[in-house]
Amino acid sequence: MLISRISAERGEKLDMLVEKLVRPYHDAFEPILLEAMQEELIAEQPLEILYFMLLHAVTMSVSFRHVLGYFGEPYKDIERLKRDMTQCVLATFLGRPSNDISRRQKLPERSQ
Repeated sequence: MLISRISAERGEKLDMLVEKLVRPYHDAFEPILLEAMQEELIAEQPLEILYFMLLHAVTMSVSFRHVLGYFGEPYKDIERLKRDMTQCVLATFLGRPSNDISRRQKLPERSQ
């Protein structure tokens, strides 16, 4: 959340945030993601976009897990949330099959 808020502004705060918090994690993940692409474990894709989409998708989902309860069963069990998020990340961002979601639900009927 802090990254999203400060990223909207340019200046010293953003520079410091990137250098102290964002860049170290990006630099640690970069070789892992590149190797996974080279080994064809994940689809080849723009590295920076993949990294930031993963970062924001995961952090926002964790930060707002209480809001998920408005749209389905609330996530009171953090382990279940981690399991479901892992499956979603693998399927959505990394192109891996997602056949082990912990709570299978019938999709709701869409109103016409």
